[in-house]
Amino acid sequence: MNERVRRFAAEWVRPWFGFWDKEAEVLGHPVAIEDHADPTWQPPDKASLIEYLRASPAALVGQVEEQPCRRCGRPIHPALYLSDGDLLWTDSAAHLVEHHDFVLPDHFVRAIRSRHYTPPEDIDPGALDRLWPQ
Repeated sequence: MNERVRRFAAEWVRPWFGFWDKEAEVLGHPVAIEDHADPTWQPPDKASLIEYLRASPAALVGQVEEQPCRRCGRPIHPALYLSDGDLLWTDSAAHLVEHHDFVLPDHFVRAIRSRHYTPPEDIDPGALDRLWPQ
């Protein structure tokens, strides 16, 4: 696996993921999608991880229409944020993992597996305040 991607996946411990501008602030340098992509990352439960990301409840929905992915043209919702109450991610996360070889942070993978790939039906409204990138 690409060492830079592997290191990021192992070291990223924040409860949010996919907020590229905030991530760049934290890391101290611009972030490109390629910084997270590695086609060799193929866990046996990848489809279940993707489904969990998609099936989790919406934590916040902005009034922006779906837009085509800049890489493949498939629709993504740039102002849709999903959560399981402990983690927060953008709508594009599942898409990027499925179609663009995106590697999830290790602690996201562990958390999803610990829930047996079953997202909650809803989340505590206060979770967003706790999880949103500061």
